[in-house]
Amino acid sequence: MENTNYSNVNKAKIILTSIITGIINILIVIAMPMLSADFVLGPWTNAIIIIVLLTVANTILWPIFTKILMRFFIITFGIGALLLNGLMFYGVAYYLPEVKIGIGGALIATLFINIATTLIFNIANIDFYNSYIIKKLSKKVKNKKRAASRSQPLKSFGEGVITMIKDGRLFVRFGKAEKMFQYPSAIDSGFIKLL
Repeated sequence: MENTNYSNVNKAKIILTSIITGIINILIVIAMPMLSADFVLGPWTNAIIIIVLLTVANTILWPIFTKILMRFFIITFGIGALLLNGLMFYGVAYYLPEVKIGIGGALIATLFINIATTLIFNIANIDFYNSYIIKKLSKKVKNKKRAASRSQPLKSFGEGVITMIKDGRLFVRFGKAEKMFQYPSAIDSGFIKLL
């Protein structure tokens, strides 16, 4: 039950932080004409439209771009990701009738939006990498470590005791000697049998 409550609190925190981030991003877009000469917004409602469309575009396209361009992002130390975000911002804003935007204005807006989003999520202490899947995987690793610490006897190579499971390796002690096996393939293939 505690897990569900924590999960609901975490979801509420993410939703509230996302709403605050959206509002601040809208304010940044409204302020952009003062910061960049090649950015004309028109009515302030265009800022809302830009942020909503940019959010939708990032949600749909960003995972695809990440898979395709990850090496480029790493080589450019993240500047490539900023450029891609700038191009997406430009693409979204370009098609709104009253918005006039240049590439420079899109890059500056993207820079400020990224800085604001990073600061807000760091202040709120939200870690998207600490997701449900990561929690499940870490529980499996903890369970495997617990199993390793219980010292289980093995049948292949005679009687042995599991001393550690680490980085996909299973360490087994046979008397004074210790042998390493690939984990879990050694057990799955039947090479090592647990008693």
